[in-house]
Amino acid sequence: MPVDLTSRRISLPHNFYNLLASKEQLVKKAFSNIQTNYKNHDWMNERATLVAKNKDVHELNNIIQSSIQSELSHLHLLDLPGVPPHVLQLKIGVPIMLRNINQPKLCSGTRPAV
Repeated sequence: MPVDLTSRRISLPHNFYNLLASKEQLVKKAFSNIQTNYKNHDWMNERATLVAKNKDVHELNNIIQSSIQSELSHLHLLDLPGVPPHVLQLKIGVPIMLRNINQPKLCSGTRPAV
């Protein structure tokens, strides 16, 4: 690939990328026929999206999963020992207990308030 010596940037060919107008178009382009292929691990391993923000990752995951017609598993209803609850409700002034935090600063068992 050619390098611009003044800016030290490479120039990508136009067929290297596709600009799409929406996340739905991205999912449709990258995961076409996902309804019939989502159980095919080889097919799924050939596809990926690279996203910079967690918010966008969650949105893409929701779009992809909503396009798959399958039974929904309610793992968030499980209450397993040693695993924090799925829904965390906090109110101002309520004491909380920290765990697995950097020892020199705030250590496990410290009880600050929200």
